[in-house]
Amino acid sequence: YYAGNWPGSVWMIKKSAWKKLSKLKAFGRTVPDQLGMIYTPQDMVNFGSRVIAFRSLHAHGRLLPKLIRLGINASAGTGKESKNGKNRLVNDEGDEIRTTECPAWSEYQYIEGEFVASFALGYNFGDGYWHGKYMASALQDVCQFEKGEALHISWDSFRLFGSHLPWSVRDVSTIWGKPIAEGKTSIDEIWELQPY
Repeated sequence: YYAGNWPGSVWMIKKSAWKKLSKLKAFGRTVPDQLGMIYTPQDMVNFGSRVIAFRSLHAHGRLLPKLIRLGINASAGTGKESKNGKNRLVNDEGDEIRTTECPAWSEYQYIEGEFVASFALGYNFGDGYWHGKYMASALQDVCQFEKGEALHISWDSFRLFGSHLPWSVRDVSTIWGKPIAEGKTSIDEIWELQPY
């Protein structure tokens, strides 16, 4: 079942590690780098917000802000995955960390998996498998991201007649290791979420 229900990915790359992408032999620059030659930094923030807003028009996009905050908070060491709830973060005392808080978000550059594929592979397609773990592994071989510098957030499609969306948040430096967080979220819960 397609109709706006495709697997996808988003990458969150620390701004301090962004230059590592230049190690790739590529025809052009990343989309943010190309646009940055023409537009102001504030324009770039506005464009990034519009891309996130576009994602939020689709059901899976409503979950994205929560997954981004969950990944950044976990990689920053402000929380860990709870043992009894796969998509909750808890501190060392076991208290839940609200995923509405994410002070470190401004340290990261948001980029669509499709844009990473277009830059790294010279081709993109709106299919999350194309810019999934295999591509992340290849980029890691070249870029050598340190832990916490690059996050790969991916989701699968809702299954036909299914009621849950599978997703995962991984650190690119350990892409084949244990994910930072993974789970399935019900369509009912997703429709209750606000896309911000």
